[in-house]
Amino acid sequence: GQAGADWIGARDRAVLLLLYGAGLRIAEALSLSGAALPLGERLLVTGKGGKQRVVPILPIVREAVADYAKRCPWPLTPNQALFR
Repeated sequence: GQAGADWIGARDRAVLLLLYGAGLRIAEALSLSGAALPLGERLLVTGKGGKQRVVPILPIVREAVADYAKRCPWPLTPNQALFR
């Protein structure tokens, strides 16, 4: 139904905002787990070659990820992928 489509749109929006709003690479965004929630003002990501960096998270990005988390039909546990 419509609720099913809602969470997918929210997921896609959250991923795109992480890519463009926070500068994450697609692999970095998709490797986030439920442990990243709730997003704070910055996020430690592990990029290519295992290098870590801190990226600032804009309020619009935090809101999009929180909206996705609220709509996601599965529990978002710390040891599972954030985005499905």
